[in-house]
Amino acid sequence: MLCTRLAREELTAAFAQVASSVSVVTTVTDDDVPVGATVGSLTSVSLDPPLVLVCLSSTMFLPTAIARRGRFAVSVLSAGERDMAERFAGLTPGVRDRFEGVAARRDRSGMPVLPGSVAWLGCELWATYDGGDHRIVVGQVGHLRRWPGRDPLLRHDRGWVSVDSRAAHNGPREGGDGPGPRGRRSRQMWLAWPT
Repeated sequence: MLCTRLAREELTAAFAQVASSVSVVTTVTDDDVPVGATVGSLTSVSLDPPLVLVCLSSTMFLPTAIARRGRFAVSVLSAGERDMAERFAGLTPGVRDRFEGVAARRDRSGMPVLPGSVAWLGCELWATYDGGDHRIVVGQVGHLRRWPGRDPLLRHDRGWVSVDSRAAHNGPREGGDGPGPRGRRSRQMWLAWPT
């Protein structure tokens, strides 16, 4: 069933009410050229095996590049990376090469990741599915790096928002030693699963 223009606008407005994290999904082409795009559809799927999914527009080259390469990375953006979110969403006027002038690094598997992020996830392609005008890309997380003291960038009601982790975490969680005020758990964390 095709969406009418009004129904499409209403549906888009309703979807915009769901707050979501903002991430940049990246891979490299056969010629090792980095490609990436901003997504608001990062979802944890499973802990065993560790799986995540992202949804990418079928009109983009990125789903094809991921399928050819067999791996991708996700940089979960921090509140200070709104410019990166806009750049990789194609919203920065005059920018043709989204990586030009960006101090991207390479993760263990050679995928580009962005500095200043809340976390990086290095993924092997698990599966892809048709999702209407999008491709649903599922990846198995093989390695990650995270920075608990950084506040995430969020998207809500077509605007950029951030959460102050100091307000969200006023101390240890009841019955546990969860994150406290900023600085308490600011060291870098590394985890890896066997491949």
